[in-house]
Amino acid sequence: MPLEHMQTAPVLPAAERRQAGQAFRKVLPRSAHAHWVPSAARRDPVDILIESGRHRIASLLPIRYDRMRASAFTFFRGAAAIMAADLADTPMTGLWVQACGDCHLANFGTFASPEGTPVFDVNDFDETLPAPFEWDLKRLAASFAVNALSRELGDKTARHLAAAAVQAGAVEKPAGAGAGPVDFTGAWQRYPGLGRGGPADPALLPPPDGKLLLTSKYQGPYDLKRARERESDARGEPLAASGVDC
Repeated sequence: MPLEHMQTAPVLPAAERRQAGQAFRKVLPRSAHAHWVPSAARRDPVDILIESGRHRIASLLPIRYDRMRASAFTFFRGAAAIMAADLADTPMTGLWVQACGDCHLANFGTFASPEGTPVFDVNDFDETLPAPFEWDLKRLAASFAVNALSRELGDKTARHLAAAAVQAGAVEKPAGAGAGPVDFTGAWQRYPGLGRGGPADPALLPPPDGKLLLTSKYQGPYDLKRARERESDARGEPLAASGVDC
């Protein structure tokens, strides 16, 4: 990895960063990210899996590979290294961050903050690495599309969900850009029921049948209840119940 990506660059004012980003679109338009063509020198995906498996517990690899065989989405979940290798041959913005590295829809969930407040965020960082910011966004969007196709929801739905994920990111990022790292609490605040006390607004929750929540089942209330059962706040008191509890 080039050493310059590991160094801290001076932070420009927000207005200058925004202007620079808009100017860079002339060099790398957003449409350049719309298509992917396999490189002529593309590595065999199986070879990449074998190489990444060398850093895992060997006795558990058969279980991992068996789970990956279940569907296109389960393969996608276990193939972060393959997607990273493919993305390395695509146009890149050069805007490097400490990326999640495996930012797919099943790697989000509820957990308790150090203060005992339930939050909704990315909960898996074992693939984290310095990378262009758009790699996480592309993997997240792709996860919605692949899962939709695995569930036979059709190409139209898959494209709609991928576009919705990208659009949501574009809307939320400016909302938090003006806040500092400590002040920015993330999109989970859109769901009031995740906080202490106050009931959740049903209009803000996913549909109960889970049709558009492409996980194995509607896990929101169940996961939140488990988070509360596992964690307590600094005073040793159980977290307050909310309107989304089962």
